[in-house]
Amino acid sequence: GSRLGVLTKTVAKPAVPFVEYKDYLVGVPRQGTYESILCSDDEKFGGSGKKIKPISARKKAQNTMPYSIKVDLPPMSAVYMRRTRKKRD
Repeated sequence: GSRLGVLTKTVAKPAVPFVEYKDYLVGVPRQGTYESILCSDDEKFGGSGKKIKPISARKKAQNTMPYSIKVDLPPMSAVYMRRTRKKRD
């Protein structure tokens, strides 16, 4: 939940299991930088090991949230992200 500042996104589409979702737009509640804290695509879970870089939120509403991030989601994965700090201009 948002109280802990953890965002989750799961990609589970059996019809197209090996499709990576590039620039997938995800709504977030606050401005700042979001980093991956767990990704099921990590090598230690048998995945490809592709890293998700920290992403700065921008003021574009998505999914009832006032901000959003664009993230590359690995196929058949679950990604957990958290906000690390406020964006500095």
